[in-house]
Amino acid sequence: MFSAVVQAAKHHRLPVVVHTGTPQDVKDALDNNVDGIEHGSMRDLIPDAVVKEMASKGIRYDPTLVVLDSIIRIAHHDMSIVEDPMVRQTVPTKPLAKMNNWMRNHELDPALLQIPELRNTAAVKNLVNAYRAGVPLVLGTDSGNLGTFHGSAVHREMELWQEAGIPPADILKAATSNAAGLLAADGRIGKIAKGYEASLVIVDGNPLEDIRATRRISDVFFKGERVKRSSLFEGN
Repeated sequence: MFSAVVQAAKHHRLPVVVHTGTPQDVKDALDNNVDGIEHGSMRDLIPDAVVKEMASKGIRYDPTLVVLDSIIRIAHHDMSIVEDPMVRQTVPTKPLAKMNNWMRNHELDPALLQIPELRNTAAVKNLVNAYRAGVPLVLGTDSGNLGTFHGSAVHREMELWQEAGIPPADILKAATSNAAGLLAADGRIGKIAKGYEASLVIVDGNPLEDIRATRRISDVFFKGERVKRSSLFEGN
């Protein structure tokens, strides 16, 4: 069934991106020549041979570290996840207050407390190994998971990559041109160039020196039109 879906998508010239959970899932996806891998393997290391195959085939890799980071922080009642200024700006007040209250009082599966620090997980090691092998990286978040908020999660994901040792320039490339390429939309978005949609974010600071500068948003333009950010927050 999986192979049939991939073949049908390719017949219609649609990119195929597969959510995986184990190294074997990743290998099965590569055998079907998909376009992208989401999550990879968070618990187990992906074998070097599989990583090299991913690189040789140009299959994109999106580790979504922020999902695991959110789970770890929630398991330890780390309230910074809901106190993040960007989260408070973009998440409506009522659900954020509900999340805040739940985080202070919830009891999670004790097994979640056994997850090591993020930097010591297979998820981070797989990202680093993929980067070193030349696998084209794509940055995504799988927002909607517990504690993984739309918008702010992108910035958190970029910060986690930087902490893992990925250079800021490559992080930005993964979030822009590489992502556009995976969506088969790199002819209109993903970079600032003549003939492309003028959708861009202006920040205070240099994200090539510190990726956290992307949080300091000064202006937003969508298809050439300036977006009044304050109006987006009025509903909170």
